Formats: sequence, C-alpha cells, structure tokens
Amino acid sequence: MKNNQCGICLSAKTEFIDKNENYLFCGNCGTVFFLKHSNPAYSDTYFTTDYLKQYGRTYADDFQTIYSFSLKRLRRIKKALSKSPLDSNLLEIGCALGFFLKAASDEGYKKCDGVEISKFASDYASEHYNFKVENVPFGSFYSSEKYDVVCGWYYFEHEKNVPAVLQKAASFLDLKGVLAFSIPSTNGPLFRFNREKWIETHPVDHSMDFSPKSVKMLLKKAGFNKVYIYPAGIHADRVFTKTLIYFPAVSFFYKLYSHIFKFSDTIEIYAVKK
Repeated sequence: MKNNQCGICLSAKTEFIDKNENYLFCGNCGTVFFLKHSNPAYSDTYFTTDYLKQYGRTYADDFQTIYSFSLKRLRRIKKALSKSPLDSNLLEIGCALGFFLKAASDEGYKKCDGVEISKFASDYASEHYNFKVENVPFGSFYSSEKYDVVCGWYYFEHEKNVPAVLQKAASFLDLKGVLAFSIPSTNGPLFRFNREKWIETHPVDHSMDFSPKSVKMLLKKAGFNKVYIYPAGIHADRVFTKTLIYFPAVSFFYKLYSHIFKFSDTIEIYAVKK
C-alpha cells in the first residue's frame, strides 16, 4: 500500500482505528488491513490439546457439528455449480481432519482432494477416509489438475497477501468452477458496535478483514462473474438484550436484515469463475 491507499479499491479514504496504528480501515470498501500480522508456529496439537483447552473438546469430537455445517455448505455449492457433483472433483485448502471432504464424498463428488499444513491432520484425513491430501503450505502446492470446486473455510484471512492467494486458488478452477470460502466480516455487530472488543480479540494471524462489498470487488478482479454472499452467523443477542419482551420480534427482523445486507461477523462466499 502506498501512502495508506487501500489495496483493494485504491481509495485514499483510509484511517487508523486504533491508537497504536496497527489497523488501517478503508471507509470506502470496508477492508481492514492488520499491519502487525504474523503467523505463529502451527502445531499439530492445535487439533488435540489446544482445541480441547479452547472448546472443551478435541477437533475430532466436533465431527458431527462440522459435518452438518459441511452439508449446508455443499447445498449452496450445488446451487452455484453448473454440473452435477457426481461429475465434479473438489479441492479443499486447509482441509484439517477431512470432515468437509468426507461430507463431499458422501454427497457423491467423484474425487475429493485436500491441502493441509498439519501433518497430524493430513495423515488423519488420508488414513481415516483415504483422501489424497498434500501435506504442504498452500503457497507450495502445485497441481496440473483443474477442479470444479475449490474451498477454503476460514483460511484466506490468514495469508499475508490475500488477493494473490485467491488468484492462485482460482487458477486451479475449471471454467464455471466454484470458489467457496468463509471469512470474518467487518459488516457485522462486533466491528460496527463494539470496535474495542473487535480489536482486543482480533487474531494476530489474520492479515485482512473484508466487507461483503470489498470481497465482491476482489473476486470480480480475480475473474469471477457471479458472487453469492451469505451471513454465516446471525446473532441478534449481540445487538439487543435477550430479556427484552419484544426480543422475538426484533430477532425476526434482525434475521431478515442480516440476509438482505449480509450483516454478520462472518460470511460465506460462493463465486463462479467466468
């Protein structure tokens, strides 16, 4: 970025939103650039003891929840896909233990491959489900094969140069292929109404945070002509108190608003390549 110019929309309407000047926000497109981004060592214990400490269960214990989310995502992919999953192959970037790949395979995808930096996770996916999983960082991944679907669930925000990584992901897609991914969003209640907490809890390994507007701009530049965006989590209680007598009615309209304006702390994107 030159002179704090936005790297997405090239606007000069940027400003720091914290006193330490670590977070540069573009008022035009809604992107936040975290200037102190770093990638901590990615330990294999993330899926076991680390996950257990954070969530009270291991990643493997979360299979059913992740599998259910995966089926919902696969239904959205199917809507955007121009051909049957039975004739399609799929690549997941950051596939973890392979639960999404398992769901895709169960839904009939003819081939499901993965890329995963953790050896523990890649071995688990290969040994339990017999998937081909490359144990390399995505930056080192290469394949001469083209895929009908490329996925990355909460992956891209960890990369230092998100536009370049999205371009690389798109390069593995066949024509009319679908790029499906989820990311944190600045168009949500936490960033909009509790900025201090957003900054306080922002992960050090998230380099950029997007809005629905900025991610759509980015994907159009990357060669996607159709972009579908969904709110990934709708939480009216983050804006209104649950004990309010009119909370059920407010919750209904909040959900409607979230769907129309993609108002959520996280969003899911399904983009179709030209």
